[in-house]
Amino acid sequence: VFLEQLKTGNYSECVKELLPQEKPFLAYDQPGVRHKNCVLADIHSTRGVFRCRLENEGKLYGVLGVTVSSGTVSDEEEQALFLELCGDIAFALASIANEEERREVETRYQTLIRTALDGFWVVDNRGHFLDVNDSYCRLTGYSRDELLKMGISDIEASEKLEETAAHIDKVMKVGRDRVETKHRCRDGMIVDVEVSVNYLSEAGLIFCFLRDVTERRGFQDYAQEIVRAQEEERQRIAQELHDVSLQTAILICRR
Repeated sequence: VFLEQLKTGNYSECVKELLPQEKPFLAYDQPGVRHKNCVLADIHSTRGVFRCRLENEGKLYGVLGVTVSSGTVSDEEEQALFLELCGDIAFALASIANEEERREVETRYQTLIRTALDGFWVVDNRGHFLDVNDSYCRLTGYSRDELLKMGISDIEASEKLEETAAHIDKVMKVGRDRVETKHRCRDGMIVDVEVSVNYLSEAGLIFCFLRDVTERRGFQDYAQEIVRAQEEERQRIAQELHDVSLQTAILICRR
């Protein structure tokens, strides 16, 4: 019955009186007489009780109560030992909760990154890959295991090694950057990529999202080539008109 009350949030009187207290600890004699409606009243009618909130860093994880002899209720040494025990239990519960939360966050991170359409990196301050996602593996043709043994300089096709190092230093100072560059794939093909970079100073890590813009750059190059050809044609026509006009003027003058 007591467990069912806890599951439904219908707390017993002894638990309710402890929760709003400024102090996390209560000790008194004959709790069965004090809380006659408690399902454990008969058990505790002639004994004492210690009750303590299990808290760690301001977060409540539960309440612990133990039955003690009437003569132990006011024993400060016994109270101190009980409080120490409660502190250890609360710390253990907090550690378990933090580990579960860390695993949940890690699972969400892995799901987000692994399913992202854009490529993704995590690199250290020397440019070594610490994590890559499947999209970037598909883009470059490298396996994840291969990339984790490599660094930016192994796939960078636009910057020299010292330029990449200087770029990393700049990102670590500024905190973020966005740049277009070229990466060399496993088969030697060069792809244009747009890189969005963020530096997490607390961890000393650089996070990058990478998008393949080869098709877009190809279109831009094609558009620029058309503009250049049109400009050359305009200049040719202008030159021809100039030459014709000059010849016409000469003929008129000769008449």
